[in-house]
Amino acid sequence: MIEMALRMKKMSDFMCDVLAGRHVHPISYVIGGMTKLPTEEGLLKVQKMLLDSRKDFADSVEIFKTLKFPEFQNPTQYCSLIQKDNYAFWMVTFISVQQRNRSTRRII
Repeated sequence: MIEMALRMKKMSDFMCDVLAGRHVHPISYVIGGMTKLPTEEGLLKVQKMLLDSRKDFADSVEIFKTLKFPEFQNPTQYCSLIQKDNYAFWMVTFISVQQRNRSTRRII
């Protein structure tokens, strides 16, 4: 199992190197496109690695299917400032949305 995980990690790091410039903090993606396109050689190697990894993917799905996940609930309250037709900074409305019942309260 460890070797399978390491192979998948190695593949994902290589994919990031090819597609995004490096595997930690990718640099190729920018607003409006990419600063550097992947090479055809790199894309072909990524394709081969993906095809070779199909058994690892299927095996990892089977492993995750056996895991028991605990019931988890995290009641959350989301808050925001709003102001119609303007940036919410001064003389605003405070909105609170509770996740549990999706109710909204306005506090002025």
